[in-house]
Amino acid sequence: MNDFPFKSEKYRQYQNTFLQRVTIGFDFRPTTVETSELNALFNDYLQSFFGVTTNDDLNSGTFNVTRKDMNQSFDFSNRYAVISLNGSSYVGFSDTAIPQIFKLRNFFKKVVKAESITKTGIRKLNVFNIKVNDTASIDVEPIMKALLSTDLITALSTENLSDEEKAIPGMHKCVFTSGDNTITIRVVLLPPSKANDSFHHLLLDTLGELQPAEGIKVDEVADRLMDFNKVIYDCYHWCVSDSVKQVMQQNNVNSEKK
Repeated sequence: MNDFPFKSEKYRQYQNTFLQRVTIGFDFRPTTVETSELNALFNDYLQSFFGVTTNDDLNSGTFNVTRKDMNQSFDFSNRYAVISLNGSSYVGFSDTAIPQIFKLRNFFKKVVKAESITKTGIRKLNVFNIKVNDTASIDVEPIMKALLSTDLITALSTENLSDEEKAIPGMHKCVFTSGDNTITIRVVLLPPSKANDSFHHLLLDTLGELQPAEGIKVDEVADRLMDFNKVIYDCYHWCVSDSVKQVMQQNNVNSEKK
């Protein structure tokens, strides 16, 4: 992980951030548990951890559990699981994400009987809202210079975009690799979402993925992600301008989100 270009930053508490969403994904080999047994195990798991049950067949699709009171959602299938956390209630990876990852450990071991995770990743979406008086003549360059670091702007490119990314006007990205670990940074300026909205939205979308050839043992996933989250924390500081960091250090109503 140390081969990434981001210098190690001292962890600090911020009272204002631009974090909108944190997503943590886990891929594993498709379960070989027989369908009726799988569904029975899954319902026992759901009842124990979420107080719900389902008639859905886990071998035939994806089941979602949403906890609106905690701004959390979980997606389960026979080959992957995803945790989604709302930025408004995200305090830090150790406080907010790790307890949810521990819940999934029982799903991996007791429901789908997965001994290891083939790929896991952390995705953090930061959104900067920019008020523009004349939306017809907006200039992207000064906005990016005000919010993003020179290093990131230099690294961003419109080359090697996927078809899905090409369909989004103004999409830029860069990819960094260190061993089996990859960090992809996407940046795009989106126009107002409503006719009476005068805000443009600069999205800073960072995805860090771990995919070692030997996989990651289920009992080790939380520790590996905790370490990798620090790399993504360093990456964020590498991405944003000094002006953004100054804003983050100002007193505000939000908690720090690492």
